[in-house]
Amino acid sequence: MSHLVEDLNEHQRQTVQTLSGPLLVLAGAGSGKTRVLTRRIANLIENGVPPHRIIAVTFTNKAAREMKERVDHLLGEGGEGLWMGTFHSIAARLLRMYGQEIGIDPHFVIYDSDDQKSVLRRLMKDSNIASDASSLKNTITLFENYRRGKVPKIYAPWDSLWKAYCDSLTESKAVDFTGLIEFAAKLDRILPSLWDHVLVDEFQDTSNVQFEFLRKMVGKDRNICVVGDDDQSIYSWRGANPEYLLKFGKEFPGACIIKMEENYRSTGNIIRAASSLISRNTVRHSKTLRTKAADGEKISLVRLENGRDEARWIINRIQSMISQGIALEQIAVLYRINALSRALEEELTKNNIYYRLVGGLKFYERAEIKDIIAYLRLAVSKDSENDILRVINTPRRGVGGSSLEKIREQARGSGISLWKALEGQTEISGSAKKGILEFRQIVEELSSLAESEHPIVAVTHLLEATDWLGFRGSDEPEDQSRVQNMIQLQQSMAEHKNENPTMRLAEYLDEISLMTSEDQTESENGVSLMTIHSAKGLEFDYVFLPGWEDGVFPMKRKDEETNLEEERRLAYVSITRARRKVVISCVKERSVWGPPIPMVVSPFMTELPFDCIAWEGGIRAFSTREDDSPDGFRKIEGIMKNIKDYALSREQPTARPAMREVSPARTGANLSKSKTEATDDGFKAGTLVTHVKFGQGYVVSVVGEGKMRKAIVKFSNGETKVIVTSFLSLV
Repeated sequence: MSHLVEDLNEHQRQTVQTLSGPLLVLAGAGSGKTRVLTRRIANLIENGVPPHRIIAVTFTNKAAREMKERVDHLLGEGGEGLWMGTFHSIAARLLRMYGQEIGIDPHFVIYDSDDQKSVLRRLMKDSNIASDASSLKNTITLFENYRRGKVPKIYAPWDSLWKAYCDSLTESKAVDFTGLIEFAAKLDRILPSLWDHVLVDEFQDTSNVQFEFLRKMVGKDRNICVVGDDDQSIYSWRGANPEYLLKFGKEFPGACIIKMEENYRSTGNIIRAASSLISRNTVRHSKTLRTKAADGEKISLVRLENGRDEARWIINRIQSMISQGIALEQIAVLYRINALSRALEEELTKNNIYYRLVGGLKFYERAEIKDIIAYLRLAVSKDSENDILRVINTPRRGVGGSSLEKIREQARGSGISLWKALEGQTEISGSAKKGILEFRQIVEELSSLAESEHPIVAVTHLLEATDWLGFRGSDEPEDQSRVQNMIQLQQSMAEHKNENPTMRLAEYLDEISLMTSEDQTESENGVSLMTIHSAKGLEFDYVFLPGWEDGVFPMKRKDEETNLEEERRLAYVSITRARRKVVISCVKERSVWGPPIPMVVSPFMTELPFDCIAWEGGIRAFSTREDDSPDGFRKIEGIMKNIKDYALSREQPTARPAMREVSPARTGANLSKSKTEATDDGFKAGTLVTHVKFGQGYVVSVVGEGKMRKAIVKFSNGETKVIVTSFLSLV
């Protein structure tokens, strides 16, 4: 075993060698958790545990493939049979094997989020419930919260809609993503007997449903090892619950806890800054990230006039890096909200700099690809109503909406599937009847190929039968793009055939249905643009972080305190993506949700330790033109120290923020001053101020004298208030 641990540090070695009982590994950013997990799996196998008795659960398919490759590198064919994949892919595999025991047809199709929307939109229209984009989104959120246990009961009319949705999936022999795990968790009689050791990566991202599934996997020996970092829990919006990591010891009494705190990725200044920032969170395991690397460059901070200036400044810096020979793929721009990418994309395009937008429309989300997949799913399961409705008239074959609706009503009235209704159709005539016969024939032909041939054979037959590739002769760019995508799909399948010549259609559909956006990255070299959420698990030499203004980052939500901690975790994740250099920028005013409004620097910017940061050029100060000088620029650090009080006030909203001492004359409290002196109290247009209730903002204008002197203030939440100056404090 020495070859597995000889290059590991003490805590990594302890993780690899602790093979029995519950184990929680708190793995900080860049601490080598993937290496440790794969070494631990290899050690289990070398100690006699059969590979098929080990299951490793990852957050993405990409992570599973990487881990499997590392295990294969360590053991060769010794790891054959190892269970490894995401919660969803493992659940799908289990349901194919054992689903009949709980009434699940093993030939079910998997509905992704688009399929779910299509089904719900149709059912909402049938039920006379508003089905616009906002109503649809709210309905999906309601149902997901209900499934996660966040909502105890659904009331009319959504209770009937929920039942109709479940019935529709059952009739279509379909399972949605959440359903995969819900149904797999019902295999509780089987699950504990399948594995002796359970390993989980990115445990902080586990949802309530996933944790219940996981708990049922663990056998009587309680051999479960979870690896995670509560400081990187950033997916609460899709159900992730870091509480399971925080209370792991209560769920599994006697659990061993190991902290991996040594970072092998970033420089000293980056690590100290990130550690200082995240240490302000209260709901976390106590730990401190450290590194033996040199301090490196300080984190650069810069403040620009507006979003356009910010984009130009960043692209100028990138051009400078290019001239120094830095590779484009080592540069990333990470932002809190997608709206910030537009100006960056435009400036990159103007300057002929290649870039890749991560999180845009991915290959398998394109309409023509989803159409082909719908046909292939029907070849496996003809009862998928959503797929029938998507492609029965694609390409166009004369089957109109009224004809389809008539057949749907017949199916509902007879209690049969839509496919059965199509088979027995006698009332439809003309072009619609011909189109239905043509459609049924194509699906039947594909179905005959599904179990006997590689998927590429079915796709090639489909493209020939529908003449989709006939668009090759079109001069329209959109048609040419469709054809290119279809050909690319064929090429992808040819690669699949080389890797797995015995693959059949059902297996292929499972693989692509379970692909997530994290698994689909563009191949071109270029500057990477993405949200911080999309950057999780990635690393770059140089990272730009625009948009660090209060209200943009952190974003404001109803649950202010809980949200602030998750937003701070996002800031921590963004900084720790960098190996060598971090540049953080903010602006004086920004137009994101409408006209330009004054912006206040993010409290996170003020929480960075001064010995790790350095201000760069940009606008010289926060308020007036008289500060627009080198000396004025140096005042920023003093201003930043005072804004720290504002950051603390957000974390402790019931406490009055501690402000620097301000003379009575400057607060407007000294009423004996003359009018001339009273007007020189420091409150003027552009001045940065704070208010105990409303927080931080800019003075728009000042009116009145003495105790009635008032300031019109634009606060960071977008509200404008008229407030007596004695209730304001200068920053």
